[in-house]
Amino acid sequence: MTALKKFSRGAVGGAIGVIILLFLLFPQRYSQSLLSGISLWTACVLPVAFPFMFFTALFSRTAAFRAISRLLSPVSGGLFRISGTGGAICAMSALSGYPVGARLVSEYARTAKDKSETFRLAVLCSVSGPSFLVGSLGGRMFCDPAA
Repeated sequence: MTALKKFSRGAVGGAIGVIILLFLLFPQRYSQSLLSGISLWTACVLPVAFPFMFFTALFSRTAAFRAISRLLSPVSGGLFRISGTGGAICAMSALSGYPVGARLVSEYARTAKDKSETFRLAVLCSVSGPSFLVGSLGGRMFCDPAA
């Protein structure tokens, strides 16, 4: 391990330690913000993301998903050097958003033979899909589904 990697890991660990220490020393200052963030997440993000995560988990185990993977294989392999399954995961992530993409990539990484493909796939799936944006921003945060 290089000195730079050791330093960066130590710096990240130190920063996390300082944050934990601040929470412990000044709980009254940060507890309300923490509760507001958790409340916003449970009210806005979870109701939008959960159905997509549930249904994409079911869909990723069907024959239709495997058929889409075969169809996308030439395109995704030529453009991004990922498998057809990776292309189908990217398509589902683009439609549903990054929570779904992250979950599908983590499932795919367990059985992937090429770790560099998994990295490329993770980068490609880091997008906010239209359904996630419309549901969480328009429907919940602005209280206007038309937004």
